[in-house]
Amino acid sequence: MFQFFFKYPMPVFSKGKFVLLGAWPGWVLLLLTLVCVAGLAVLIWSRLPRAAAGQASAKMSRWRAGAVWLLQSLLIATVLVLLWQPAITVAELAPQQNVIAVVLDDSRSMAIADSGGDGKATREAAAGGSYGGYMVDWIATHTGRFKALISHAGVYDKPGMYGATEELWFEEHDMKGTPWTNPESYHRWSPSTYAGDLSKFKTPKLVICGELDYRVPYTQSLEFFTAMQRQNVPSKIIVYPDEGHWILKPQNSQLWYKSFSDWLAAYLE
Repeated sequence: MFQFFFKYPMPVFSKGKFVLLGAWPGWVLLLLTLVCVAGLAVLIWSRLPRAAAGQASAKMSRWRAGAVWLLQSLLIATVLVLLWQPAITVAELAPQQNVIAVVLDDSRSMAIADSGGDGKATREAAAGGSYGGYMVDWIATHTGRFKALISHAGVYDKPGMYGATEELWFEEHDMKGTPWTNPESYHRWSPSTYAGDLSKFKTPKLVICGELDYRVPYTQSLEFFTAMQRQNVPSKIIVYPDEGHWILKPQNSQLWYKSFSDWLAAYLE
């Protein structure tokens, strides 16, 4: 399974402080910081007035050339580190397990969530788009912790996603094969596999998608919505016929934000 949070760490406010899901080792973050600092230093240095002609000027030129060489070396090293996955893989947690480990364990619940006298969160919601939408679909079938969920352009059925998306590389990479060469992976990591648990949790869900989305076809959202409707789960779907993966047109965007806010207000008050 693709180690999403090792490649794209997500900051989360948890236990009174910000943490990174799947945080990279400190030395990697330090290296990235050094690259940024070195780049800024060289940029400032290159803007400084040059010394007078002669030996001092030649010496300064050598220093400038050395600084540029150092920066280029650091940039190359950073790229190699980021491309060399084993060097930054610090755990074997799949992204779903990674999220659940942080937000689904009551002892580590997010500090920003209000809680009742029993210590359980009473005003928590989860929302996400694209890969985040996939995570919301996964959470919807694995826990009833949240009071409301919002899924935008989320992946619900992995085999169906493979057959309809315009970007096969992600699915073949993340699932380590195709639905016929590695069916176990597609079955295990597909939220639709656990659709029967939607009726157990009955978390209210808002689903949003665009008909022109070729990355995550809108039929994924239709399937998710149908599964909830057939199990009497409070749910609503908004389909934009003139939008793609993201909602970009001004009036459509205005409706998106209003619907998002109204859904949370309805279930978190």
